[in-house]
Amino acid sequence: PKGHYLGDNCWIAVNYGGSSKPVVCNVMSDVNPAGLYLNQGRLNLNGNTWVEKDSYVWVKGDSSVLDITGSTVDANTFFLNATTNGASIISGGSTVKVHTQLRVSQAPLDHVILADSARINLYSHTFNTLEIEAGANVVFPSEITQYINNDLIMNGTGALPISISANKLDTAAIISKASGLVEVNNVTFKDNTVLGGATFNAYNSLDSGNTTGWNFIANSVLFEQDSLALVALYNATGGTNWTDNTNWLTATPDTWNGITIAENRVIKIDLSYNNLVGGVPIEFGKLTA
Repeated sequence: PKGHYLGDNCWIAVNYGGSSKPVVCNVMSDVNPAGLYLNQGRLNLNGNTWVEKDSYVWVKGDSSVLDITGSTVDANTFFLNATTNGASIISGGSTVKVHTQLRVSQAPLDHVILADSARINLYSHTFNTLEIEAGANVVFPSEITQYINNDLIMNGTGALPISISANKLDTAAIISKASGLVEVNNVTFKDNTVLGGATFNAYNSLDSGNTTGWNFIANSVLFEQDSLALVALYNATGGTNWTDNTNWLTATPDTWNGITIAENRVIKIDLSYNNLVGGVPIEFGKLTA
């Protein structure tokens, strides 16, 4: 009802009980609820923050709609069942952080962060950005593909490494990205396959078995901003058609033709007479060494 205050640790249940007119609820401020059960009707977060990592969000059915456009959701479990019950989510510009289980049978999700011991259940998902938090132990479903449109972020540390595995031993889970460069750090992989046209580089990482498609590189030799600038130059100037593109995007940047690196920074680029066609990308300005 209009004007009611939602206190911390409250339950939100939306169900219009057979009425011909679905209930529409609007969240008008940041909330810390115990959980959401959206069985019928629509809930709009209106760009507000939903933070309670011990709660769960369950969007169940009968054409129910959860609109989290521009919002932040931090929940233990995030379920949405569109396959059998017609539920849907509108997620543009949102960030969803999940600590235990993610199961959303509708694509795409905008920015998802998997933390702690998160598990992706059952479905193939499409993410604009998928981020694995440092220290997380994440389980992907075996033989099912997760698609990345833009960014795959996995930056563990020496103290907080990331672990990636599949729910069936020795049966790989699949990650696919069509193009670009993926660089991850301090990740242990087990039963993982990467596909698509992207290059997947894993720095200071470990293959624990049945892992394919990753380039395991012992030590990062280049700051990320410099690496991304070089990749942007390659893509903007037709790198696949250069006269000499030896090792570009397939090995460590210190082996790329025409590139000189010192103290993890690019200090010299010599690609003269190399058939570069196109303009200099804006990312090139990040080469500040």
